[in-house]
Amino acid sequence: MAKLTGKALVAQGGGPTAVINQSVAGVVLEARRFPQITHVYGARHGVSGVLKEDFIDLSEATLQNLEDVAITPASGLGSTRDKPDVEYCLKMFKVMQAHDIRYFFYVGGNDSSDTCRIVNEQAKATGYDLVCVHVPKTIDNDLAGGTDHCPGFGSAAKFVGQAFAGANMDNRALPGVYIAVVMGRHAGFLTAASALGRREFDQGGERCEAFMLDEKAADAAVALGLRRISLRQSLSEYGEEAVKGALRGVALLRALEVARFCGACGSPLADKDEGGAEGHEEDSGGRICSGCGRVHFPRISPAVIVLISKGPRVLLAHNARFPKGRFGLIAGFVEAGETLEEATIREAREESGVEIRDLRYVKSQSWPFPDSLMVAFTARWASGEARPDGYEIAELRWCLPSELPDIPPKGSVARYLLDAFVSGGIDSRG
Repeated sequence: MAKLTGKALVAQGGGPTAVINQSVAGVVLEARRFPQITHVYGARHGVSGVLKEDFIDLSEATLQNLEDVAITPASGLGSTRDKPDVEYCLKMFKVMQAHDIRYFFYVGGNDSSDTCRIVNEQAKATGYDLVCVHVPKTIDNDLAGGTDHCPGFGSAAKFVGQAFAGANMDNRALPGVYIAVVMGRHAGFLTAASALGRREFDQGGERCEAFMLDEKAADAAVALGLRRISLRQSLSEYGEEAVKGALRGVALLRALEVARFCGACGSPLADKDEGGAEGHEEDSGGRICSGCGRVHFPRISPAVIVLISKGPRVLLAHNARFPKGRFGLIAGFVEAGETLEEATIREAREESGVEIRDLRYVKSQSWPFPDSLMVAFTARWASGEARPDGYEIAELRWCLPSELPDIPPKGSVARYLLDAFVSGGIDSRG
């Protein structure tokens, strides 16, 4: 089959979303890669612009302009609420014929999809070669034909989730009944999104809630008298025990953000009923696959950290990602098939070039940056000259307790180990 040569036309329809301009910019940039597409036109105000032959030649639009439009709110070409019937589409089709339009891209929702269908049928009926492509865009997420996560829905769902998180905080300050009307036709996806960005869980016998807030909602929380503080800073100021609820909340929210599809079959995940089908508490927090039924739990990436002593000195490492002058301990993730002990010995060898002995477990700590479980050990130097690997570790030092440079803040397991070493709580003989 010969390549179809002619012009391309792109238009936008329906309500603007955060992706509608991204889609147009993508269509234009991709269309210009093909020599058989001689020009790329944009119709002002959707299908109404097609009828009026109100076109903009986008063939020579600069990359910078298109990228600027892509991140600009609203509809760069202008949109319309017209719902074309057969007669309307026939007029559109005649305009396309007159301008030798051979590719028609319509960015929109259900009505736009139907417009593409009608125009395509008319082209086939007359024997006119025309490719009609519907570029999905609807915050309602209810397009027929297998579009399970429509561009435009994600940004709207995020907004609804954050708005309700903020409204919930308002309600706590001024108790009452809050009623909000969420659009989205009868699909219900946007309404369901009001529960996004929120996790409830038990922590030490108390019921806790964790929320995702945008900047505006966070500012509103501060105005209500709450303090805004980073999780790392809260660990340093209040200690690990006081911040355990926040550590778990962040881990659960992170899992909600990244665990959206099943890794086995690709189907969307949904929240699993708390307590599981048989009421087992350990089943809570899981997400179940809507396709194959697999249950997915928040990812935990085990990592080891080790304080290596050599007589009265401790081995400190400056990681290439640390702030200037900051030193910590040897640490790294556990690889598949390794035990914790094997991982610790390997990390010491790889990062510092030393062999260790007398490995002893000390404690563990949840570390949701983003999803680690830190397992802390102490060990004694056995052999080898300390030398940085030149990749992760930029500098190594053997330091006396009185010579410690800038070290990790309180609240971290690294600081716990170092404080214990300085105070004599860790045996440094050998």
